[in-house]
Amino acid sequence: MNKHFISLGVIVLGALTLTSCLGDNSNNEQTFTYNYGGNDCFNRVTDLETGDTYKGLSPTYTLSYRMVAGKVDVTISNLKLSADQSGIALKLPEMKFSQNKDTYFIESRDTDITPESQGATTPPYLFDAFATSIFPGCNVYNINYLLTNTYSNKKYKVDVYGTKYKYFGDIVFSSENGETSFKSEKNEDRYLGVIINPETMKASLLANNLEVAIGKRVSFGIKDLPVTLTSNGFSISSPADQNMQLLNPNLTTEQKGRTIKNISVNATLATGATITFECNLDTDGSYRAFAPGMRYLIYKTTDKN
Repeated sequence: MNKHFISLGVIVLGALTLTSCLGDNSNNEQTFTYNYGGNDCFNRVTDLETGDTYKGLSPTYTLSYRMVAGKVDVTISNLKLSADQSGIALKLPEMKFSQNKDTYFIESRDTDITPESQGATTPPYLFDAFATSIFPGCNVYNINYLLTNTYSNKKYKVDVYGTKYKYFGDIVFSSENGETSFKSEKNEDRYLGVIINPETMKASLLANNLEVAIGKRVSFGIKDLPVTLTSNGFSISSPADQNMQLLNPNLTTEQKGRTIKNISVNATLATGATITFECNLDTDGSYRAFAPGMRYLIYKTTDKN
């Protein structure tokens, strides 16, 4: 029987403080503020009447966690719901937050929310639902909401996408002939990363310190992969059986004699991604990689006592 626990190496002071201060009844309020926005994320806005989607670039989300109160204050800036709209700013009333005991994420959610200080008798915007699930120490922010424009009665679904993702988890490498395989275990220094350019909708896949076989570790990158946004995440794929030149992780220099093909990334914003590819690493061999359960945080498995 196994259990999962989070590796202490990825817990940062801010997240620990969120956990430890929830039960603090002192009068000295502590506030931790996190800004998520600019080049770090973009909005996928879906018009729920027409089904049309729009990419809103460079929004900003400010989340201020008040530890003693157990409340979070959220402000949104440069929110654009369509191409012809200027950016708007909305401040939500305080919401309760708690830490999920299974995922360790800090969560808050509410429904039927009227933003503060909209300067009108009838508020122009209402939130039908708003939810956040974050782990700020690892720069992981999952934010989504439903919003209504009360003047036009149009409803929108907004999903916030990051431009940089880092995934951890076990990766199974099979040799080219399929006769042998090696399981690269979870490790803080071993991960797969995705960088998305929301303007071009092209992505880069980065591999850091992957152990493809005992004693063989590699790092590489590949860029200009097409990205498709889905209802709950995104997908990336390369042309079938087409070899692509591997680059160094900085994406500027070719790794001669090394190629990659049949890349597939299926990501869900709330949880992580499944990633597969085939690579020819020159003298280090050729491998098929299968990573079915990549996650944002590092979990290890131990025998349950």
